[in-house]
Amino acid sequence: MKGLIIISFVLIVGTILIIKDKDIAFWTFLNLYFDPGGYFLVYMGSNLLGSINHSDIFIMLIIITAVHTNFNLGHLFKDKQFKYYVNALSVFILYFYFIYGGIVPILHDDLNYPQFLLKTRNMIWGIVILFTSYHFALRGLYKFYKTTLIIGVICLSLYWITLATGFELIPVINIERYRGTGITRLVMGGYGYFSILFPLALFSYLLSRKLRFRMIHRKWLYYAGIAMLMTLLVTLTRRVFLDIFFTLIIASLLLRYLYKLKFLTGMYKYIIPLFLVFFSIQFVLPRYTGFIRNIGLDVYSLITTQKDTRGVQDYRLSGINELELVRKEIFDNLILGTGYSRLYWGDTGYATSSRGDKYALLADAASEVPIYYLFFGFGLIGAILILWIYYLVTKKSHELLKLIKTNRMLYLNDPVHLIFALYTILWIIGKVTHEAYTLSRDFRPSSFGGFMLLCALVFVLAYKFKLAEQTSKSINL
Repeated sequence: MKGLIIISFVLIVGTILIIKDKDIAFWTFLNLYFDPGGYFLVYMGSNLLGSINHSDIFIMLIIITAVHTNFNLGHLFKDKQFKYYVNALSVFILYFYFIYGGIVPILHDDLNYPQFLLKTRNMIWGIVILFTSYHFALRGLYKFYKTTLIIGVICLSLYWITLATGFELIPVINIERYRGTGITRLVMGGYGYFSILFPLALFSYLLSRKLRFRMIHRKWLYYAGIAMLMTLLVTLTRRVFLDIFFTLIIASLLLRYLYKLKFLTGMYKYIIPLFLVFFSIQFVLPRYTGFIRNIGLDVYSLITTQKDTRGVQDYRLSGINELELVRKEIFDNLILGTGYSRLYWGDTGYATSSRGDKYALLADAASEVPIYYLFFGFGLIGAILILWIYYLVTKKSHELLKLIKTNRMLYLNDPVHLIFALYTILWIIGKVTHEAYTLSRDFRPSSFGGFMLLCALVFVLAYKFKLAEQTSKSINL
């Protein structure tokens, strides 16, 4: 009954939004698809009604919205490179549903195809997101920026009010960082898609003074960017700390390459915002500035010695223990991989599978280091297909980078599209450098929709920037 009421309410509000403004409606539904704040997952469980969950409801509203804007696949394929990308993606999807989820489980006597289809339907939803995001991004990204900013400001504000007052306005998950230490990681129930506000704010800030860059809703973007950075820091997650560090470095180097902004000047500009971040954390959570410092030292120690400050070695970096067995399993199933098998977590606290505890242990370990799962789960053939998709997106991102480099002053007149373009380039640089270990994580059903959205943005922005370049040249002739 509760789920039915929620679904009815969402459909009524969704219908009103579609009638009022289809673009706002689409980008709102897309943001909600990613469950900002984690309300649906934490408070309402995985399903709202039977096997129907929130993503099913919002994907339906996304489709309805697209249909009411004369959505046309033929129009999307005017970009031949995008069409080629879709063809490559289609080959992978066929492999995913017929080999990874069908033939390989049969070989291991572990086929439950109806369950597989149900658990992986977000892969299909991801394809829907690719096409509809491309369609609406062609119409403009301002409303995507606006809706994401509003949702981010609301969720981040509620999160920090919750931490400051103890009155739970948003889901906060407490996880012990090190057993027996009393250090607790504070994790928001879900970031949705508003985690992009941190790098968007970063680019806007670095460009603002030097080039008289004028970002719309700049103050709110800075607020959301700082709040997002604070939120990431109090998770006390070493991987997140590393991502933050490389984001700051890559953003500065990228703008040095494109706009001749001095690297040291860019790094110097970080001092005031970082001071504000640590002052704010000290005010709300005094103990956490010390925790953050300790985790930072852990990250440095792991990079330089492969051990943290306690002398503990991280098996994910060293490739020891379970990962040694994972590598053996990869070679034993090199061509097609081990395929799909559902893992179960009950009260035991560890994964189990119908293939046995050993397989469950290895599959769980491989998923912790996605580049291992690239070959463990998908096999050599699947890995080649996935890497080819990454290559096509990287190639298009490089084209986008060259367009900005050639016409860097032209695109300053369109700040929203420019910072999204810079963000997608930052994302792909990270993907092939410090985040290379995450290759294949984007091809999990839970992550696939977000990956498809970013791919759509890369192709749309390159297409739009190319048109802007051609228009500028024709005017100057």
